Amino acid sequence: MSVFAFVGIDIIADSGSPNLTVQGLLNGVTVATDILNTSSGTFVTANAVSLNGLAVDELIITGDRNDTNAVGFANLQVGPVPEPASIALFLGGAAVLGAARRRQAR
Repeated sequence: MSVFAFVGIDIIADSGSPNLTVQGLLNGVTVATDILNTSSGTFVTANAVSLNGLAVDELIITGDRNDTNAVGFANLQVGPVPEPASIALFLGGAAVLGAARRRQAR
């Protein structure tokens, strides 16, 4: 599976304001969980809080168990997760540039 970061989702309820639970998993292990609030008759963007920026490979979205309202989804927003090698390459390049600049200043 591909690794991604959950950013948010546009959600709507037909009536009431049921909560949705978004559970993020990585390799089958729960990373974090967000509880998102819906709005009756209007799409709202619910942004990730606990999951924001965390690497996951699976999302499980569930609604209130005691609520019979229908909930619609649109625009599931995910983002890329930087690979450790990319971060290391960036930091290594920044260190080389910093050392070169320091040498020029002398």
